[in-house]
Amino acid sequence: MRHGDAVFSGGDRILSIRGEQEAKITGMKLVSHIPITKIISSPKQRAIQTANIVRSLLRGRNIPEIELLNELSPSGDAQMVYDYICTIANPDDNILLVSHIPQVINLSYTFGYTSQEVPRFYTAAAMVLQKEADQDRFKPQAFYDPTCENQLI
Repeated sequence: MRHGDAVFSGGDRILSIRGEQEAKITGMKLVSHIPITKIISSPKQRAIQTANIVRSLLRGRNIPEIELLNELSPSGDAQMVYDYICTIANPDDNILLVSHIPQVINLSYTFGYTSQEVPRFYTAAAMVLQKEADQDRFKPQAFYDPTCENQLI
C-alpha cells in the first residue's frame, strides 16, 4: 500500500486531512476482505500514519503491532524486502506493507507482477498479491484505491 496524500511539516511529510481520509477508505476495503496478520511500514511518518489508520480498523484479539523496515523507504531495496517477507511469513499470514513511490512499483515487480505496467499507485492505493502454491512468485488478486471499487487485475 502506498501512503495517503501528504504535506510538508518541518523536515518531514505527514498525512494531510485528505490523506487520512484516503488511508481510511482504502483501509476499510482491505480489512473487509483480508484478515491482516502483520503490518510492516516504512519508517517515514506518512507511512506510519497510514499503517496506524489501517491498524485502527482491525477488530479482534490479535491486532498486530506495526513493524518498521527501512527497506520500505523510497530508496529501499525491494529484493531485500521480498527476502525478508519470505523469511518471516507463515503460510496463513496476510501482510500489509506500507511504502512509497517508487518502492511500491519496485515491490510489485519483485514480488512477481508480470504485466508491462503496474496499476497507477495514486495515494493510498493498495495491490493485493497472493503467493502461488509451490512457487516463489505472487499473483495479483485485487487493486484498491480510495476513489473506486475493487479493481481485479
